[in-house]
Amino acid sequence: MSLFDYIHSSLRHWKHTVLYVSSKPWVIVWWLRKHLAPDMPLKSRTRWGATWLAYNDFLGAHTFCGTGFEDNEQQFLLNYLQEGMTVIDIGAHHGFYTLLASQKVGPNGKVIAFEPSPRELAKLKVHLQINNCNNVQVEEVALGAEEGTVKMFVCLDHSGLNSLRLPNAETKATEVEIKQIRLDDLLKEKQIKKVDFVKMDVEGGELSVLKGADKILLDELRPVIIYEIQDIRTTPWGYKAVELYQFLKDHKYKSFNVTTNGRLVPCPDKQEFDENLVAVPEEKLSLIEKFIAPEFTA
Repeated sequence: MSLFDYIHSSLRHWKHTVLYVSSKPWVIVWWLRKHLAPDMPLKSRTRWGATWLAYNDFLGAHTFCGTGFEDNEQQFLLNYLQEGMTVIDIGAHHGFYTLLASQKVGPNGKVIAFEPSPRELAKLKVHLQINNCNNVQVEEVALGAEEGTVKMFVCLDHSGLNSLRLPNAETKATEVEIKQIRLDDLLKEKQIKKVDFVKMDVEGGELSVLKGADKILLDELRPVIIYEIQDIRTTPWGYKAVELYQFLKDHKYKSFNVTTNGRLVPCPDKQEFDENLVAVPEEKLSLIEKFIAPEFTA
């Protein structure tokens, strides 16, 4: 079968796809790449202007096809982050939020990006290079409650599920040994005395990260934190997501859901979670007053 015949036959089979992309040529380009050259990245741009290499994964599809990825969370960061801030990105993956933070904090700010997966680390570094992110410091380690060498499961067909526990999902994974450190120890070693914002997405390992971050939670730093909280991710770690929520609450953090246009609404106490939340120290609630949805302001 010739290449033309293959494409024609495939498109006839996927008639619903053809109808959908008739006015969206970039979607058909993505579909063809996925089937004919799956390892080839497609150059695209994020909604805030960074150059992005769209690989054959969930984030690449959303970015290249313009279908949206955590749009509410993106907008909150675009609204909240300011020039000169210090941001920590825990679970940087290919650098999506690292690039956003780098752009917002500017040359006088700093971003520290943690990514232990060798495969994701290589793509992160390429994105930093092609976007000239000179204010980003990359740490090739995992964060947790204890220091040591740990096993990481690198997923072969869904890079967003990489974890220090075997993911609760239908995916194949390979094991690699990586170094794990405590965030407190790194802050002391690098003499980092200011942290304004933390983004944390480590597939269920969030509670372990926080248990190694007393300086973040108890001392003067106490940054605003955006964190993933999902029962399906915490289960392989042996705890319920509500324990993560309660841990931050016990440390006098108030959690908020992120809604349209990056607005915040208080998250109610509940027993199950599947979302991203913004946690704000109680003594710093004034920092986010203007971002709270009007119906929840006094």
